Amino acid sequence: MNKKQAAAAALIAAGAFSWSGMAAGASDSVLWVLTGTAAEADGSVRRIAVPEAGSPSRTESAGSTVSSASEAAPAAPSETAQPSPEKTEAAESDQPSAVSPAAETVTSAAEEKPMDVDHPAQLEASAPGSLTASDEQAVQQSPKEVQKAAPKNTEAPVKSAEKEEGARSGAASSISPANPMVVQADAMSYRGTTGDVDLQGRVDITYMQDRYQTEHVYGNSQTEQYVIPGTVRWTSPGNDVTAEQGTYDGKTSVATFEGIKGWNQGKYYYEGESGVYDRMENKAVVQKGYFTTKHAVAKVPDYRIEADSIDIYPNDHYKAHNARLFIKNTQIMSVSSYTGSLDRDGNAVNLWTVIPVPDYESGNGFGLKNRIEIPVGGADSDLAFYARLAWYSQEGFKPDVGFLWDTAPGTFKLRYAKEESTLNDDHIWIEMWPSFSFDSRHFYIPQTNFYVGASGDIGHWKEGSVSGSHKLWNVYLSHDPIELGPHLDFSWQLGYRRDYYGYDDSMRSNRYYTVGLHGKYGIWSPWITYEDNHMSGHTPYRYDTYDMEKPLYTGVKVQLTPLDAVSVEYAIDTINGHTDHKYFTYYRDLHSFTSWIQYDTVDEDFEFMIQPKDFSF
Repeated sequence: MNKKQAAAAALIAAGAFSWSGMAAGASDSVLWVLTGTAAEADGSVRRIAVPEAGSPSRTESAGSTVSSASEAAPAAPSETAQPSPEKTEAAESDQPSAVSPAAETVTSAAEEKPMDVDHPAQLEASAPGSLTASDEQAVQQSPKEVQKAAPKNTEAPVKSAEKEEGARSGAASSISPANPMVVQADAMSYRGTTGDVDLQGRVDITYMQDRYQTEHVYGNSQTEQYVIPGTVRWTSPGNDVTAEQGTYDGKTSVATFEGIKGWNQGKYYYEGESGVYDRMENKAVVQKGYFTTKHAVAKVPDYRIEADSIDIYPNDHYKAHNARLFIKNTQIMSVSSYTGSLDRDGNAVNLWTVIPVPDYESGNGFGLKNRIEIPVGGADSDLAFYARLAWYSQEGFKPDVGFLWDTAPGTFKLRYAKEESTLNDDHIWIEMWPSFSFDSRHFYIPQTNFYVGASGDIGHWKEGSVSGSHKLWNVYLSHDPIELGPHLDFSWQLGYRRDYYGYDDSMRSNRYYTVGLHGKYGIWSPWITYEDNHMSGHTPYRYDTYDMEKPLYTGVKVQLTPLDAVSVEYAIDTINGHTDHKYFTYYRDLHSFTSWIQYDTVDEDFEFMIQPKDFSF
């Protein structure tokens, strides 16, 4: 290799070319940073700065001065995308790491003329080792040769700051000095006169919070249009997607995919013939696809929504057009369009809850339950109509319907309900109409894990012949579970509740606290919980009468197999020392559902339940 070739190799392999369409002295416009992998020894190490689309290139002429820099190249932005569950845990292990070669800048001092990185013959410099117009050989050089030829003088840092997520204008979110695109590949080429770019091998592209991993990318830096002809994995906050092929428009920040499948928030899985993701709108559209929840994923999902198209707004909501709900391969309903939440209730996806779920209790008989929520006022509305419906062979129809409003302080409900008591085991039902209730969020005390909360209700209760107005308020203080060791947690709560009964103008107050220990060691999960209710006054209703005012619950669960477990639990009334309940329970994992069968040897009560994993009633 002669000195001319070595100098050209040093400029490309160890440096970064910068052009600006502005006058001399303007800041560099580094939009791409192309970096070969550190593990390669085949001369693939490259870093090339590409001019902003639409700006004229400042080219080099005789008399141009070559200056080097020891400033490290900006590292690829750290990946922020959510990992896909159970599928991509090991996907990152073989990804190449970023290389940080010294930066080089070429500044012009005379008349400009076209330059082509693939043909260093067009570069001319007055420094030793300058190139002549007769050189026609493209630069291909090993790292060792690069080290020998790379000059070492003035520094020229390269901008690499990421634009803050959420930019909404094309100018703010397109590739720019503030939003560079960082690329790694085994081999790459760039033609300065046309802007053509070709990347091959282990291609890893990061731009703002998006990351694309594939084997081949080609396109043009001037038009900012890029093609991914093979399999590509795309990750971004809330998304982890693979596709058979794709394209990317750097000006509009729109990516298109063919044969798309992937995850949203690590909870919801979708597949489709094609898809489009618009970064500026934070919206993905999947064409002719289906949508299901995390635990229902299978060769034939346990349940799914098929639709002509699905609009997905990560962490917010989705809208399915011409939607059909399937259980395995059986269609159970269809709607022209359906909007569901990807946020409310933490993990609820509303349309799934239309699926009827069976249960059985000795006091109520065989039952079926389902639920649905419909936003009122548009998909982004915090107001929704809801219906939680249950039917039992012995107790009949038990609805809970109304409106719920999610706010920053908490959730408000206005409803009509027939509700079963949770304070005693006599299967007591009460009718509530109207009922206006509030349940706050947890408000943490600053700089601590302590939190406070409150709830309240105003309405009318009817239980048989006992009927009247009812009001209650409740406040409490608690703490996140406290780890006492690797296998033991401690939890507690204390609070105060007061009820007012219009039926006989009575009042009852309750100062209460609960403490509990919960362990986990291998297949064993023991627990012990104590609850103390110190009450004054009385209630005219059986519905909120306590079976035990100071109960102690203790038991252990044993995981026999990955799918099977058993438990035994004792419920002891500490006032009289009697064992009021002894529960034996068998649990079975049903893929997307959990089931259990429970028998109380004291009350001779039998209960069977199936509960979905990804949504609740």
